[in-house]
Amino acid sequence: MKRPENFCLMKLGWLGLAFAMAFGGLPAAETRAASQNLKTTINGIDFEFVSIKPGSFRMGSRRVSAGEKPKHVEVSPEHKVRISRSFQLGKYEVTMEQWNTLMERNPSRRRDKGARLPVDSVTWDEVQEFLKRLNAKDSSHVYRLPTEAEWEYACRAGRKSDFLQGLNENSWWEGNAGNVWKNRDQPGEVLEGPKMPLPVGSKAPNAWGLHDMQGNVWEWVQDWYRPYTPASEKDPAGPATGDGKVFKGGSWLSWGFSKTELQPWYRDYRKTAFRHTDLGFRIVRTAK
Repeated sequence: MKRPENFCLMKLGWLGLAFAMAFGGLPAAETRAASQNLKTTINGIDFEFVSIKPGSFRMGSRRVSAGEKPKHVEVSPEHKVRISRSFQLGKYEVTMEQWNTLMERNPSRRRDKGARLPVDSVTWDEVQEFLKRLNAKDSSHVYRLPTEAEWEYACRAGRKSDFLQGLNENSWWEGNAGNVWKNRDQPGEVLEGPKMPLPVGSKAPNAWGLHDMQGNVWEWVQDWYRPYTPASEKDPAGPATGDGKVFKGGSWLSWGFSKTELQPWYRDYRKTAFRHTDLGFRIVRTAK
């Protein structure tokens, strides 16, 4: 058989790769893939993560009318935030099966409806117990909730505007979840429809590979709520104490502000013992 004209070059290439593997490691791209294990397995259940690089963004919103947010929440002024360290954020919201592998009790209303549904109706305090148990299972990493700045940075995924573009492809929200309010804001109001989130990952991810950052279930973050200031910040983590913990992202169920709730800058907060039918969380993993 006639050898191809570039056979010698091919052979040299193979020899170079073998030499690199033996003495210098894999080529750069392959080294990153081989060394970056973005998965934790606990009791046979996988937790997947996406690596988020450092960067800067404009946090909050420039101007929002009174009818686009609750009266007790401020979402402006917009201000510059720098995330100085990389972190790994959950590719998906924490699921029923992930919760059940660590916790004896599942408070979710849909706990028997599917293992890949996002866990719901969990309080911030219960999430801390979940994280405590998860940390006890892995000696190589630290698990926690994302800060509000980390969460918003990852949700924006490099975008500066048009956050509702492609909403139906990326999000499970009031507009496509099949539910209808009857007698809204009246004594006999009722929500009719499936009243269900989707299994995590059912919708397309954002530009950084994260699923369900907008819609499906709200997500607790680490921070106590505080009003914003115009000052630039580096890795803000919120105040030491406060009146309530922040949650973000919107859900399949609108609480009254529809698409506004799905904006990355939108925020709300409640006491740490608060639970609701469409409130869950996702987690951060960092190396010890």
